[in-house]
Amino acid sequence: MNRLLLLVLLLPIFIVGCEIENDNRIGLGMKVDFLVTSECMKSTIEHTQNTQNLITNDSSFSFELDEYEVNLTMYVQTDIKTSFEIDIDGQHLDEDIGVFYRKTDALAKAFKNSIIKHCSNKSGI
Repeated sequence: MNRLLLLVLLLPIFIVGCEIENDNRIGLGMKVDFLVTSECMKSTIEHTQNTQNLITNDSSFSFELDEYEVNLTMYVQTDIKTSFEIDIDGQHLDEDIGVFYRKTDALAKAFKNSIIKHCSNKSGI
């Protein structure tokens, strides 16, 4: 009987301790096979639909895109490649994790395509 009482008292603690929390935050590394200047990256962000509150600092950019908070950092720049990391934060939104990942994956791909379109000297890349 004592074991049953102990189990009944401890069960709610274990259930609360095992609760899964939805993070809704993702970081993606991307690269393109051409040089992207900070000026072109800024211009691309400014011309992307549903973008607001852009803050720039050398090769780092913070902005809101479709209600998500985005931080973008450019890392490696050579004459033939540019790498950047894009962090998308949707923790403040009440979205299912599956919905969040589908939306942010589509946003990241569309944003990379915008960079290719606006910053590449070659058409069709």
